[in-house]
This record gives sequence, C-alpha cells and structure tokens, in this order.
Amino acid sequence: MPEEPAAKRAKTSDAGGKVNFEVLSQRLEATDVIAKLPEAGLASFICTHHGTFHADEAMACAMLKCLDTYAELPVLRTRDQAEIEKATVVVDVGGTYSAEKHRYDHHQKTFTDTYSEAYSGIKLSSAGLVFKHFGPAVVEALCGPLDAKSKDAIVAKTYDS
Repeated sequence: MPEEPAAKRAKTSDAGGKVNFEVLSQRLEATDVIAKLPEAGLASFICTHHGTFHADEAMACAMLKCLDTYAELPVLRTRDQAEIEKATVVVDVGGTYSAEKHRYDHHQKTFTDTYSEAYSGIKLSSAGLVFKHFGPAVVEALCGPLDAKSKDAIVAKTYDS
C-alpha cells in the first residue's frame, strides 16, 4: 500500500490532537500553491491574491491551515473574480467581507469592522478577520482541548499581544 501524502500524515500530532509547529510546518510545506484553477476545477480551495505575499494573507492562510477543515486545501493566488467566487474560503482579495460566505477581504472603501468595541477605530486586516471568526478554534488546535474560560483568556491575550 502506498504511503499517505505528507499533508494527511501531518493531520494532527500524537499529542491529543494538537497542531504543533512540526505539524503546521508539514501542512504548509505540503500545500499546493497554484496560479490558475485546473480545467477540471477543484472541489475546495483557499484563495488569496497573486503578486507579492504580505504577512496579512500569509498569517490568515497559516491560521486556516491549523484547522483540519482547511489543512489539505490548496491555495489559489489570483485576482480573477470568477475563480475567486468558486473558492471555499477567500482572504485579502475579492472585495467582500462576509463571514457566512467565508469571504475575508478588508479592502473595501466602506470597510470599518473591528475586533470588538474594545478596539474601535482599529480596522481589521484579513488575518484579523480570520482570527475574529476562527481564533478560538485555532487556539484549541494549537493548545488542545480547553475549558471555555481558558480558551477565552488565551484568545484575548493573543489578540492583545
């Protein structure tokens, strides 16, 4: 029987389902990054813009890769709106912020979203939007199962840092 792909082997560590640095590194290294959708398309993928990578979308993609749901998804780098619309989750491109549709762009002229009222006046980047909606799950993926109070404290401390 052939060996499983690295991304499948790296799904979780042996430490209670936590995603440690080694696991995350393996997931990122195993991620296919493509510039155009194949003619046959893809069932699921993360989409961000092409051109120079910035810390913003790189961090957003890395946080998503901590989560089993997105661990094996390829990343499409494009500004082609027709391709963007086919994505499972979109960060830093596409001109739309809609958590319900998994669209996390902050470049609209009308964008004013903040993490919470405590941070009014500090508009979120795409990484901030991903953390706002996936932060607790990312923290639990990295730390393992937590009680609600501990998870909330770590999420708050992470955002405050």
